[in-house]
Amino acid sequence: VAWPQEILAARAKFMDRWEGFFIDYGLTPLMIQQNYVDAVKQRTSNGSTPTALASLAAAAQATSDMDMVASMVRGAEQHWELLPALCASSLRVGNLSSGSMGFPTFPEWLGKNSATSRRQRLASELSMHANSRVSAGVESMRLDYVPMLRTMLLKPLVDGGVDAVAGVVERMDAYGLSREDFVESLEELAVGRKANEGNPQFLTYEGLPKDVKSAFTRTFNKAAHKSQALVHAAQAPARKRGAPAPATVEDPDVVDDDKDKNVEEEEDEDDVSMFQV
Repeated sequence: VAWPQEILAARAKFMDRWEGFFIDYGLTPLMIQQNYVDAVKQRTSNGSTPTALASLAAAAQATSDMDMVASMVRGAEQHWELLPALCASSLRVGNLSSGSMGFPTFPEWLGKNSATSRRQRLASELSMHANSRVSAGVESMRLDYVPMLRTMLLKPLVDGGVDAVAGVVERMDAYGLSREDFVESLEELAVGRKANEGNPQFLTYEGLPKDVKSAFTRTFNKAAHKSQALVHAAQAPARKRGAPAPATVEDPDVVDDDKDKNVEEEEDEDDVSMFQV
């Protein structure tokens, strides 16, 4: 990947930077945002001088301007006529950085955005499953209900062990939560999970004893749950408009009383014997 190095280089020509931007104008702003700090550090003795701090501040402001233009280009309104302005703002970051750097780092934003999208989906599924009991939206579910649900479900298992499993399953059914909601979603959405890794005071499902987790799985799988019906309904394919209804197999041993009744009514209408003298 040579074009981010060329844009951030100290002695690169303007036209070389301009052409380098259009090699991949979708990825270039992210590459610049990820690597401009390293370029300034290389130029200013690891960024420890007042001049380096001033350069970093100016480059950071230019990066913010570049991001604003990028959001206009790739946002909901799709202002592609601003693409030259996006190129110019990207080159301005490179001009203010003007350093040397090794192989550029791939944008970490892509991985962070993927994790954010996954957590938004998990919070949305939790909100949908608990919709019959909780009127909260996705944001309120994430901020208010997830911490409460984690404590309400995990603490009894930590304190009571196997004896508390049945009560925890009943609480899950009351809120319409599936096993995946408890084991995966609530764990993924826990605040401070990585910071408290290894801390015995921080409640996690993985930290439960094996016999408690086994008892929970057996108890949950024994009965049917409303959350399973929601999953099956979401996975059922929708019938296209105009498509014929699925064929049904009739049981020869089942008598259709309505059908026989209709046949008798038709026979009565055709019977004219009652009018004969």
